[in-house]
Amino acid sequence: MGAVSEGDDLIDVVVRLPRKAIEDTLLSMPPDARDLSERRLAEARAVLVGRRRRATHFNGVRFYDPSWDMILELYVA
Repeated sequence: MGAVSEGDDLIDVVVRLPRKAIEDTLLSMPPDARDLSERRLAEARAVLVGRRRRATHFNGVRFYDPSWDMILELYVA
């Protein structure tokens, strides 16, 4: 039984501790909605460019989900 408890403690340290640190860091950042929306838009554009580039390099291979591509296109528009 001690091993199970020890394993749970290890999970807490390995998974929950870094997650908590990341959450605390993100929450401590000053909220700037305009900057955030601009970054999201830039990230969506970068994802679209990468997806298009990949499609040209691997012609005939389907790596994409058409509905996801449409959602990205609408978000960027």
